[in-house]
Amino acid sequence: LKVALCALGHHFCAVLMYYFIYFCSGLFSARPAMPWKLVVAGVLGLLAAAGGERLTRPPDPTVLSPEDDPEVASTELCPRLIPAPEGDKQLVQNLFQPLLPETMGVGHDVKDGRKPYNKLDLKAVWKVSPSSPLLKDYMQTRGVLNGRHHPMGVPFHTQTHYDETQSQARKDGLLGDNEYLLWKGMKADYLKDSLCKRRTAPTEWAQSVFGFGHYFADAIDKADQYSKQPSEGFNISDLVNATDKQALALQGKDDIYYVTLARAYLGKHVEVAYVYEHFNKSTPFDELTRTWHYRDPYRPTDVFIEDTPQQRFNRKPPLQDHWDSIKVMSYVFQEKFFEHSPKAERYMPYRYTEYIVPDDLDEPENLRWAVQYVVAYQRVQRD
Repeated sequence: LKVALCALGHHFCAVLMYYFIYFCSGLFSARPAMPWKLVVAGVLGLLAAAGGERLTRPPDPTVLSPEDDPEVASTELCPRLIPAPEGDKQLVQNLFQPLLPETMGVGHDVKDGRKPYNKLDLKAVWKVSPSSPLLKDYMQTRGVLNGRHHPMGVPFHTQTHYDETQSQARKDGLLGDNEYLLWKGMKADYLKDSLCKRRTAPTEWAQSVFGFGHYFADAIDKADQYSKQPSEGFNISDLVNATDKQALALQGKDDIYYVTLARAYLGKHVEVAYVYEHFNKSTPFDELTRTWHYRDPYRPTDVFIEDTPQQRFNRKPPLQDHWDSIKVMSYVFQEKFFEHSPKAERYMPYRYTEYIVPDDLDEPENLRWAVQYVVAYQRVQRD
């Protein structure tokens, strides 16, 4: 009804404009109105209609001015964290389920001495404001990349251990095509940097075990391996509002750890793992010979590359087709992948699947991941 009334109003304005010009033209000329006057009347009518539309169209409830938006960044680049809505909390809770609780806190990537624990207790969930510049840049990149891919057909699919939850997040509008919510563990002191700064992927080989890029996990217990207690100078209150109830509840507790849940663009992925034909635990990894196994899951192609101490492989996927990410295959959960590998004494990685999102070297401004949630938790030992 509002649309119909608005249209009638626009038409009425145009007619009034026309007769006004016609009347004025008659004051100065005895000749009938010329066609150009009809054109002018039409243009003025359209302008009136456009103005009327602007006046009558209701404001977009999703667009808030900086003055009205409680989520606005505290500085230009650093957004304040806000309490996650209930629907988001449930999503995070569904992903916050350890894949291998019986082996938490142990493994090659656990470098610090830890007390035994077999459970992770979720204590707080914050969401990064949509006003975050990094999140905005990522969303723009996601749109560009999806625009390139969609002419090829349906979106790609990268299988995770929590596919059902990822799919539901898409249906609920919390995720788009070709992106996934993945965990990233870190020392809490680096949390602010991950929210406020563009971070380039490490280029050191020791930090790029399966390739160069930013590493993520779909299992919280894998990300927990990298989480470390904050230093004395860290305070989560610096990133939230002063009245944030979750932050206030954590004050005085020294056994709190933090982890981020990021939106990561996986798009079209390639798969990788490597095997040791002969393996000796006493020999440093860098002195062992291994075989890299790459696979393109979209046109099943296997490529094997020997990597020796004398001639190290550059860790760049040799597949010619365009790819967006690397999925590091777990021997425990992706045994079929290793059926194509050479027989070996040791397969890597063994337990957890990881995902590598590389920096865009051709267009560095394209951000292919951004933090969406920050989670606080405790490690607990229970019978």
